[in-house]
Amino acid sequence: MNPEKSFGFISCGQKCYTPDWVASAGESGQGVSVWLPHLPIEEAELNDELLRYLFFMNLAHGADSKPTAAGIAAWSAALLFEEAVSRSVGTNSASYKPENLSQEGVLAAAQSITFWDARGLHGISNPADAIPSSCFVIMTLDDGLWKREFPPRPGELSCEDENLVELKATTNLEEVEEELESPSDLSLRLPEFGCRKAGIPVSSPLNSSSLSSSIWLIESFWAFNLM
Repeated sequence: MNPEKSFGFISCGQKCYTPDWVASAGESGQGVSVWLPHLPIEEAELNDELLRYLFFMNLAHGADSKPTAAGIAAWSAALLFEEAVSRSVGTNSASYKPENLSQEGVLAAAQSITFWDARGLHGISNPADAIPSSCFVIMTLDDGLWKREFPPRPGELSCEDENLVELKATTNLEEVEEELESPSDLSLRLPEFGCRKAGIPVSSPLNSSSLSSSIWLIESFWAFNLM
């Protein structure tokens, strides 16, 4: 990299929001930003569920605990599984029947969850329709510490509807814009996927949301015979 080359904004994605990455990046990580769909770990005292995640991480790993954005996403997915199981058997209701627990029942219950924030852990998402939350926060690395960049107020997420965009993958670029031409070399073409709803903050690079695949994670629990 040219040391004289400067960039106004460098986004590394959630994969860089780990203690190991910060340590390995060293001075090269200075000024790098990440976008998070939840409050940062640095502000855990402002969110009860985030504190609960950190508590159990410390309980399980002690001094070796390394909380990450991926870990928080997994925590949300586990809570979603718990919610689907509870709905399938009618927990805390007069119709509670634990004997009704089945793979089909849990998957059906999961498909009914259209409002999900993991007990306030992150912004509102719609797992049933694979629509992630529009909420995010930008954190920037400064002297080895993640500091809030946007929005500026601690404990706040940007949740504008405009934060979600719809992406279209197609083999025919002309379908996207008339002035674009598809590559003549077929090896450069993408397979036809059709239209897919994908949510990403407009200020971030393309990243698939783990929340949009939570239903798949629920199916995975059953695949490994955890019941």
